[in-house]
Amino acid sequence: MITNQDMKLQVIFQDQEFIFKRSIVELNIEKINKRLNHKIKLPEFYTLYYEDFDGDLIDIICDADLKALIECNQGQKLLKLYVQQTSEQLAAFKRKPRTDRKEMFQKMITETVNSMIPQIVQQVKQQVQPVQEKMIVEEPKPSPIKPTVLHPKVRCDGCDMFPIVGSRYKCSVCEDFDYCETCESRHPHMHPFLKIRTPEQSPAILIAVLGEKSDLRIQLQQKAKLENFLNEWIMEVEDSQVQEVKHEEPNTTISLDQTIPIQLAESDYRLNSEQEQSMLILCDLLQASPEKIKQLVLSFDGLTPEQIYEMIIEDQNAIEYLKQTII
Repeated sequence: MITNQDMKLQVIFQDQEFIFKRSIVELNIEKINKRLNHKIKLPEFYTLYYEDFDGDLIDIICDADLKALIECNQGQKLLKLYVQQTSEQLAAFKRKPRTDRKEMFQKMITETVNSMIPQIVQQVKQQVQPVQEKMIVEEPKPSPIKPTVLHPKVRCDGCDMFPIVGSRYKCSVCEDFDYCETCESRHPHMHPFLKIRTPEQSPAILIAVLGEKSDLRIQLQQKAKLENFLNEWIMEVEDSQVQEVKHEEPNTTISLDQTIPIQLAESDYRLNSEQEQSMLILCDLLQASPEKIKQLVLSFDGLTPEQIYEMIIEDQNAIEYLKQTII
């Protein structure tokens, strides 16, 4: 069943027409004329009328006429009104000059930003000045001297440095081949290197397999070599272990009789006024957080959230522009 809430309004003037997206029960004569001024090229002086089933023309000049028309057409999905050009003496309405909304929004936003620039500059000065004073007062600290790292019993096969000072580069394939940092950067080598920064990082055994198709026999030999090394290491650990340290796990049992108090915080935001409801509608329309919508409302000096909503609801370009502006 179609209700008045489902009824839409269509306004026709010559070969132009416009259908309001909102329900007709949410409109009034002022809102209708204000929206038509942006959607249809209206004559300077005009009146709105409705044509009934008998072909009679009924003037619609006030909200009472519109309400009576809605009650007489209950159950209809679309209600049509016509614009008729008249003289100034007979006209019920006069066309108002159009305003470029996008230009108006840009001007308002620009003025708001310009008014905030002195405050922003002052805040930046307050944050930067202590840092500058600190940089001037504090003396530069000498850079810490890195300790010299030696690799005992290791000779560089490039320059014969003994022992190697700094990082050591061990060939991952050759049995005994090492470079110092200088030789590794200057002299190329056919195999990849393992970088060893300290003697403690030196591996006991190093196995490398090069190429996608390595010889199976070599892989098996390397695997057996690694297994033997691991078995010997495990035996040495078992022989040297003289006592076992037991770690007592803390008692984590929780009694079923214990109760855990849970406090549910009440919502910090409640709809207790039409203005807050309009704010939520703007959040949904512009897909933005309440904080950003509050900032947007403050930038429109003198306009309420409901007035902003009325201003942009039928203008998709304005909606998209505001979405990009508040990101």
